[in-house]
Amino acid sequence: MQCVQFIIKCMKSHVYSGSAGGESRTLFGLTALLPALMVLFLITSSPAAAAEDLPNIVVIVVDALRPDHLGCYGYDRPTSPNIDELATSAVRFETAITQAPWTKGSLASILTSRYPFQHEVTDPAAVMPEGLVTLPELLASKGYRSMFVVNMIGLAGRFGVLGGFDEVTEAEKHERNAVQTTDDAIAMMKASTEPYFIIVHYSDTHAPYQPPMPYVDLVGEGLNFDELIQIGRGDSDVAERARKVKRKLFYDGCIRYVDDQVGRIMDFLRGSGPPGRAVIVVTAGHGEALGERGVFGHGAGAYDDVVKVPLIVALPLRYGRIQTIRDQVRLFDLFPTFLEIAGIHDFEPGEATSLLPLVQTGKRNAAPGSLLPADVALCDCTDREVPGKIALRTGEWKLIVEPLTQLVEVYDLKNDPGETINARGGGSSMTDSLFSLLTRVPSAHPRGWRMALTGSETGREFRARVSLDRGARFSSVGKLVRIDRNLSITVAEDSRSFDLEASAGTWQMVLFDVEPEDAPVRFEITAEGDRPPRFASMGRSGKMPMQVPVALKTGDALGLPEDFESTRLSKQQGAFIWWLPGE
Repeated sequence: MQCVQFIIKCMKSHVYSGSAGGESRTLFGLTALLPALMVLFLITSSPAAAAEDLPNIVVIVVDALRPDHLGCYGYDRPTSPNIDELATSAVRFETAITQAPWTKGSLASILTSRYPFQHEVTDPAAVMPEGLVTLPELLASKGYRSMFVVNMIGLAGRFGVLGGFDEVTEAEKHERNAVQTTDDAIAMMKASTEPYFIIVHYSDTHAPYQPPMPYVDLVGEGLNFDELIQIGRGDSDVAERARKVKRKLFYDGCIRYVDDQVGRIMDFLRGSGPPGRAVIVVTAGHGEALGERGVFGHGAGAYDDVVKVPLIVALPLRYGRIQTIRDQVRLFDLFPTFLEIAGIHDFEPGEATSLLPLVQTGKRNAAPGSLLPADVALCDCTDREVPGKIALRTGEWKLIVEPLTQLVEVYDLKNDPGETINARGGGSSMTDSLFSLLTRVPSAHPRGWRMALTGSETGREFRARVSLDRGARFSSVGKLVRIDRNLSITVAEDSRSFDLEASAGTWQMVLFDVEPEDAPVRFEITAEGDRPPRFASMGRSGKMPMQVPVALKTGDALGLPEDFESTRLSKQQGAFIWWLPGE
C-alpha cells in the first residue's frame, strides 16, 4: 500500500500544466509516467538493508533557538547542559542556515528538499502542492514509521506539509508545554516498531518567553532586573536596556526548560536500545532577533540572528565522526542525509546534498543540476503573501535583497560578523557572483507597480486616488504594512480606480498590477501634517507635483527612487512611485 501511495504521488508530480496561445493543456501519458515508474523500480529493487541495520531517526526541533545561546556554541550562561553533553559525542555544525526564518516554511524545506519558492509554503495559510514527494513517504519504502509531535497548527491535513507521516499529534502554539510534548514523544517511540523517524517540536522558546520561574533562576545568576528597571526609571535608555536584558534572561530560561526535556529523550533512547543505535538531531527551524537593530522575533529579517540555527547530529559509529564542521551547510541538507542513512540512493533529492561525505571525509559532494551551489545557502524570508527579504550566504559573504524595493545589503561576514556595515559598493567578486546567482531565484524579482509612503510615528496622513482610463483595469491591489498603522484601500467595482487613506508610520506600501501592462496610471496624492511633501518621487526619472493628477506609464517610473531609502531611514514624510520589470 505504501508503494502504491508513493507512485501515485510521483505520478502527480509529473503532470504538466502549462499554457500556449492562451489555452490550458495537460500532458499525462506514458512519457510522464516513466520517471515515476523508474523511481519506484529503483527504490524497491535496491538491496534492502536488514531492519536491524536501520537506525531510528530522532529530530528535535526547538522553535526560535539561536546557536549562540547554547553552551556548546560558546554561550556563557548554563542554558543547555543536556544538549552540550550530546554535542560532545556528536557532529556540531558551526554554520547551519535555514531556508525560511519561520517554522512552517522551514519544515516544508526540510521535508521536501526544496526552497520556499519551489514548495510554495510562503504564508501561514499556504497549502503545499500534492506533487511534491516528502521525506517520510520515501522512508516508508524502507519500512520506517514516521511520527511528528508538533506544537503549531497549519501543517497537517489539507495543508500538506506533513504528507506521509503515519502519526501526527498537533497542538496550538503554547497549548502543550515541553513536559507534555516529551511525554507524547516518548509514548510514540515506545509504541513504535523499529525503525522509526520522529520529529519532536518544542515551542516553549517562542515569544513571549514564559518559562517556569525556577529555570530563570538557574540561568539568571541572582540578578534582580526589576530593581534595575526601577533605578532606570529616570533614564529611558537605562530602563530599555534593562527590559532587553530581562527579555533575554527569560528566553534563556525557556532554553534551559526545554533542555531538561531533551535530557529525558536522551535517557529514553539510552535505555531503549544499544548505545549509538539512533541518529539524533538537535536543531531549530529558525533563530530569533533579541533586540539587534531594534528588532525582536523572526520571519521578516535575513540577518544571522534569525537565519543561523544550531545543528548537532549524533550518528552511529559506522558513519565516522568529525566533531566540529566549519563549512556552511543548509538545514534542508538533512533530507538527503537521512535518505543515505536509510539506504535510499536512487532518488534525486531536489536541491540539497547529503552531509555524510562532509562528516566522513571533510569534503562536500556537489549536487548535479541543483539551482544553487552546495556552498551557497538561500533563505527566503517570506511568511506572508508578499515577498520578504531574500538572503544568499556563503561562508564569508552575504547578499540580502528586499524584492519589493530591490534595496540591497552586502556583508563581509569574515570582517563584519555582526552585519553592521553595508558593503554593497565594495565591488567584491563574490558579491558579483551572488548577484549572478540571484537571477535564478524568481521570487527575488517580483514585477509590478509600487507606491510607498514614509513618515514619522506622529499623525501625518496621506490620501490618494489611483485610476485608469477606460479599457484598462487593476488586476491586483494589495498592501504591505510594516508597522501597525491605519492603511485602508477601497477598490472600485469596475476595478478602474482605488482610493487609499494612510497614517504613515515607518513606511507602508501599496502593490498593484495593471492590465494591459502599458496602460497609463493616473496618480493624485495629498498629504497633511508638518511640512508635507510637495512632490512625489517617480522612479529614477524625477518628481511629480502632489495634489495634481499625473499619468505615468511603466517607463516613466522605472526603478526605485534614489531618495527612498534615506527618507525611509530618517523617518521623513515622503511619497514614492515606481515600477519594477522583474527578470
